[in-house]
Amino acid sequence: MMNKIEHIGIAVGSLEAAIPVYEALLNTSCYKTEEVASEKVATAFFQVGPNKIELLESTDPEGVIAKYIAKKGEGLHHIAFEVADIHAEMERLRAAGFVLLNEQPKEGADNKLVCFVHPKGTHSCPQSTCRAALPHHDSLPSTAVPAALACLAGHLAAIPTPSKLGGRGPTGCAGRCCSGYVAAMGPASGSGSVGRTAVAGA
Repeated sequence: MMNKIEHIGIAVGSLEAAIPVYEALLNTSCYKTEEVASEKVATAFFQVGPNKIELLESTDPEGVIAKYIAKKGEGLHHIAFEVADIHAEMERLRAAGFVLLNEQPKEGADNKLVCFVHPKGTHSCPQSTCRAALPHHDSLPSTAVPAALACLAGHLAAIPTPSKLGGRGPTGCAGRCCSGYVAAMGPASGSGSVGRTAVAGA
């Protein structure tokens, strides 16, 4: 089931030129830039309330974004929907007759697993589905993720500043068991709060 619009992806020729424009437009700073080498793309993210914008710049003249811009110009590239189970959603879409551009979910930017739907089946509006993905989730024992998240929660409750997050928390782990999950978080949304990315994928 599609829960909500996760973000809107916009293809741009240059992140260097586009980031200050969107910072002025949205009245907020870019909270994250990331290169996805497998997709030959560099990304920049903005968030205003629950709404997220992703800017995409090609890192290769033969990349998908470069070809898209050459054909259609800069602008809307895709609308991404958050789903609880991307595998189940892909099966549902196939059964409904939609053509998927990848057989299996693939790693995208902002710590997400993604799948794209062919725009010919959606009245030429590109769509993608995505879900949050914790790092190395499949390689961990079933108890490891909840334990790490519980430990991380203890750190956040016990330590007032993010700069001290690697210090020894109430569990005594010194940050070793949950440090990977800190890197997977989304942007802060207020004092003492963290993004939804890490917890959403648990």
